[in-house]
Amino acid sequence: MADPQDAERPSEWLCHPLWSPSALVDTSQTLLDPWSFAHALVGVIQFGVTQWLFAPILGISYLFNVAIHCGWEMFENTPWTIRKCNLFENGYKGDSWLNVGGDVLSFTVGYVVSWTLFQLDALLIVSWACALLAAHLSFWPGMPLSPDQVSLYDPYIRRFMHR
Repeated sequence: MADPQDAERPSEWLCHPLWSPSALVDTSQTLLDPWSFAHALVGVIQFGVTQWLFAPILGISYLFNVAIHCGWEMFENTPWTIRKCNLFENGYKGDSWLNVGGDVLSFTVGYVVSWTLFQLDALLIVSWACALLAAHLSFWPGMPLSPDQVSLYDPYIRRFMHR
C-alpha cells in the first residue's frame, strides 16, 4: 500500500540534482532552477547595454560581462546578502558551487543567444527577453503554470503526476 505522504512528495523527475522546480524553496542547490531564466535574462540585458554603449566585439564584451556576473555571484553569497534573501526564502543558505556554475552558464546562454539573434534582427532579442521573463515568472506561486498551481491545486493533475 502506498504511503499517504507520497502524494505530497514531488515526482522524482521534478527534483533532480540538476533541476529544482521551485522559485522559493530549495533553490540555489541544483545546477538549474527557475532563477536560471532570470540569469539568462540578465545576459540579454547586459548584451543590450553593452551593444548600445560600446558596440564591442563579442569576445571582449562577453569576458567583461561575465566578470560582472561573477562579481554578482560573489556578492550574492556574502552573509549580508544571504540574510536579506532569507526575508523572501526562509532557510536560504546561499548558492552551491554547482548552482553558481549553472547561473554563469545560464547568463552565457542568454548573452550568446542574444548575440546570435542580433546578427539576424535586433528585434528578435525583445522576443527572446520576453520568453525568458515569462518562463521565470511561470514558476512563481500563483502563476498559472507554476508547479504549485498545477500539482497542488488541481486534484486531477496532482493524481496524474503521482501515478
